[in-house]
Amino acid sequence: MLWDWDYLPIWCVLLDVSTANCSHTMLHICLFLVGLALGGAWGLREGGTRKLAVPSARLRLNSILNSVTRRGSFMGNSAGVLGTSFN
Repeated sequence: MLWDWDYLPIWCVLLDVSTANCSHTMLHICLFLVGLALGGAWGLREGGTRKLAVPSARLRLNSILNSVTRRGSFMGNSAGVLGTSFN
């Protein structure tokens, strides 16, 4: 058995989700986290390869953090909406 329906994960209790909807909530959360990780990797690559006017470590770090925040939130929210709409 893949899922024990007598056990509710902590996020289902905290979100006040019923037993029947817990698997849908888990799928939504998992898709959000996968999208967040993929978007973060995309932003890391984008921020690390972006050309800077003045090459310094501080500007490079700022560029990477800006790109990770931009792409990670975009991909995470998009994947979460897709997970919600497909359930």
